[in-house]
Amino acid sequence: MGKYLSFKRFVFGVLVICIKLMLFVMFFFKDIRRQVPSRSPVYIHNISSEDVRSLHVESGANYGVALFDRHICSGLGDRLLAIFSAYTIAVINNKSLVARWCERSDRDDRSYPLAALQMHVRLPDGITLLADDQYDSFQVSVGTDNAKIEYEGQELKAFYGYDGVPSLAFRTMALKCGVPISRQLFENTYYGWTKKIRCNATCGMPANHSYYVLHIRQGDKTYEHGSQPFVPGVSNQKYCTHEAITKFAERGMPIYLVSDEDGLKQKVALSYPRVVKTASASSGHSTQVFCDLCLMMNSRGIIQHSPMGWSALSAAAAFAAEIPLLSTWYGTSPDENDPQFNRLYDFESKGGRPSLTMDCADLNKI
Repeated sequence: MGKYLSFKRFVFGVLVICIKLMLFVMFFFKDIRRQVPSRSPVYIHNISSEDVRSLHVESGANYGVALFDRHICSGLGDRLLAIFSAYTIAVINNKSLVARWCERSDRDDRSYPLAALQMHVRLPDGITLLADDQYDSFQVSVGTDNAKIEYEGQELKAFYGYDGVPSLAFRTMALKCGVPISRQLFENTYYGWTKKIRCNATCGMPANHSYYVLHIRQGDKTYEHGSQPFVPGVSNQKYCTHEAITKFAERGMPIYLVSDEDGLKQKVALSYPRVVKTASASSGHSTQVFCDLCLMMNSRGIIQHSPMGWSALSAAAAFAAEIPLLSTWYGTSPDENDPQFNRLYDFESKGGRPSLTMDCADLNKI
């Protein structure tokens, strides 16, 4: 009997020791987990060249960063719209964005220095733009295993404005191994974060936002698709610009003029006295274009005079500020070979016209 009691005490003692060991291990590892920081995304600010080497360290072993390696050297609007779309995909996937910025332009008379952009426009801290040499250094330093936003081989080509339209862009690019994205999710996210974009430029702009902007985009697009130069003060078979100016003038607010046709500005202002005004000009295209962007972003709405019904610059301003964009091109065909081709109707035929856009058929609704 004594041996049996001794054995029971022995077994009981062993069980007690095992339970204590189990509790110790559980609390030990629980304490360790508390000390390990969570791997949340690190949102990086726009940086200078000397910060490039340390960027991959700051980003937390590359976690939470999406790379956008697309080389866009066309107009300012094209590159901004593509970056807006890429960042939206990054946000949906809980990441910040590091994107390549081309400081030169396809046109010899234009350039878009990164310093000028950063001086005039403040983008969210989750967007880091790097000039070509900086981006190459950064990509080498972090390796090629990072999450990349792919823009080739997608449902729609990342060209012709599709990659910059909130209603279509999610079909032109995707994060490698990213989450599935619907149009509603993309648009809600897009218009959610773009509210954080701010303009630092004044450039002689009005003190309040009680004005509209007329953006006349002709320049190198003047005669495409049978287009005719804009003749101020009269109706035009290709545009409803005159009718739009007259309609908006009824609201009693001034209309400021933005154009890459310098000789046209004075003619338009003289043709619509007390209605159309010009903001103070800055010196040099690389500065003026950012002033124009900010003037449009701070307005109540934009009248867009552009062949084929599309200009990426005024579209970028409208989408960033979530304000109406009225295209005055009369064409209504989605067929690019048709003289009446209209990019808005092309978007619609592809499954998504931007919700903020209007055309000549909508003038009576204004």
